[in-house]
Amino acid sequence: KSLGATVTSQISKRVTLVLCTPWAVTNLTQRVRKALTKNVDLVHVDWILQCCGGQKKVDYHTKEFLLNEIGEKAMKFREDEKKKKEMVESMMEKNETVEKEEEYDENKGWTEPVELGCCCVCHENGDLNCPWCVDCPFTIQRKKERSEE
Repeated sequence: KSLGATVTSQISKRVTLVLCTPWAVTNLTQRVRKALTKNVDLVHVDWILQCCGGQKKVDYHTKEFLLNEIGEKAMKFREDEKKKKEMVESMMEKNETVEKEEEYDENKGWTEPVELGCCCVCHENGDLNCPWCVDCPFTIQRKKERSEE
């Protein structure tokens, strides 16, 4: 302010530059993003310190102070990452659609039904001495097959 600048926290048409740190530029803070979209120059905070130290306006259009290129690269990187994410999500959606279509195939994954005569788990693990399946036709048949062997 002492050098004649007007300071504001808003980015508008009248703003000619935004003072910021390299961290703010690479992390694309809200003001940095807004400045980039409105083509407002991003200037390193060291510029204002040099102006105050010499009591005169120093040209900020140098590699030392101008951070626009870093901001543009950061924006491009963010946009590329967003596109990659959208592409992956799109591929996952398509894959889910294929899987859902396959889920509705009523014959997929099924074998011919087997009549067990009861619903005890002993039929799965081969236990022929199950106290609940004494009269079960399946257990009787398996006992008969084993005795013939």
